[in-house]
Amino acid sequence: AQAEHLQRVLPEFSIRTGRRADERPSAVKWRWLVENDRITETPVRWFAIAEWIVHCLGGTPHSEASLMSRTGGLDVVQGNEYRDVFAWAGVPDLRFGQIVGAGEPAATAVNGPAALRGATLTVAGLDCYTSAHVIGIDSSHTALLSCGTSGAAIRVLDEWLTPPEIRRAVALD
Repeated sequence: AQAEHLQRVLPEFSIRTGRRADERPSAVKWRWLVENDRITETPVRWFAIAEWIVHCLGGTPHSEASLMSRTGGLDVVQGNEYRDVFAWAGVPDLRFGQIVGAGEPAATAVNGPAALRGATLTVAGLDCYTSAHVIGIDSSHTALLSCGTSGAAIRVLDEWLTPPEIRRAVALD
């Protein structure tokens, strides 16, 4: 029901986020939590677990773009927060950290076990793309298939997709 409502209220959702308005984006789950009185305090910051760990080790509050995109709160065309989604989800003051790409240094570890102190902190983001980057096959000539929970097909493009192309790509999901 929340996903159907999202599609009616924000019909541009798929073009802005590159995602379907279905049950998978975290924003849809947040809406359900709000509607069912499951949130007892108003959240103000969103971190993926990896981002929270980096933050706790001393890193700045970064939000890695591929992880952020899973929430439905990243405008992939503009490269910033999609604020309308948070308002729709009932958490209008929710914020991400600074949006960064996978692997961008977040700081040097100053907290945690002594063996980690001084290490460069980063969040790698989408695991299959990160793996492809590490072994050097992240070009527009290569397509990758993630066999994880989302089963995503991933391809690096040389230029941005147009809104109609985004709509067609989302429909393929």
